[in-house]
Parts: sequence; structure tokens; C-alpha cells
Amino acid sequence: MIVFVRGSAFHEQNVTDCSNYFVRIAEQGYVVAALKYRHSDIAPFSAQMQDCKTAVRFMRKNAERFHCNKDRIALWGDSSGGHTVLMAGFTGNRAPDTDSVALAHCVWCSIGFPIVCDLL
Repeated sequence: MIVFVRGSAFHEQNVTDCSNYFVRIAEQGYVVAALKYRHSDIAPFSAQMQDCKTAVRFMRKNAERFHCNKDRIALWGDSSGGHTVLMAGFTGNRAPDTDSVALAHCVWCSIGFPIVCDLL
């Protein structure tokens, strides 16, 4: 399962403009969930990362419904979406996080492109 976060300079995203990629990935047998987070015009950082973690928990909880493996979730994002998935992947269940952490936010991998970051 792939949770995709579209880049948008942290403003409102257009998650449908990558639909052609999602279809091609789905044809290979993967489930793709496109996340639309609370953008920075309405919610400051770290809301975007919290929304990403919440989306992972939702997909894990509903994995059977979507016919996918809850233990093999990849985060994928481009530009600001790439930054968001890397931060969500690296922080895991640690802060900043949502109040409800009953279900683990573990992911198999986080892929961000093309991004420039220094997480050290």
C-alpha cells in the first residue's frame, strides 16, 4: 500500500493531477491512497505531518477493506509532500502527533522526491 502526499508548497493540494501515476501503480497490484492534508493557509506546521500519520493509521485500520497488507505501507511524496512523508516516517509515534495513537503509525519506507533537506 502506498500513501501519496502531493507537493504544493504546503498550500492546498490538487491530489488528482497525479491520477495517471496512481493508475499505473495500481495496475501493478498496489493500493494507492492520495492524502489531502490541512494546508498551511489554515493549519500551521505540524498539522500536515499529523494528517499524514492519521492517514497511515486509517489505512492500517482498514487494510482488509482495501485488500492490502497493513504491515507493508510506504509513504511517498513529492516536493513539500516529500518533506511531509519523511518527517512523518522519521518521527513515527513520537511527537508531534495526534492525540489518538491507539494504532501504530509504523511504515515500511518513506520516499521523498525531489526534495532538499537536512534531517541530521
